[in-house]
Amino acid sequence: MIEWSDTDLMVRDAVRQFIDKEIRPHRDELETGALSPYPIMRKLSPVRP
Repeated sequence: MIEWSDTDLMVRDAVRQFIDKEIRPHRDELETGALSPYPIMRKLSPVRP
């Protein structure tokens, strides 16, 4: 069985929070193309202009 490090668990939790906040509320619009995914993708970038 795989044992996850504290860092692995922190990354997992951060990704889950991001999905809950930024993606799930807009799922239908993203799937139909009514909302572009690019603004959400930019939020994933660690470097912000």
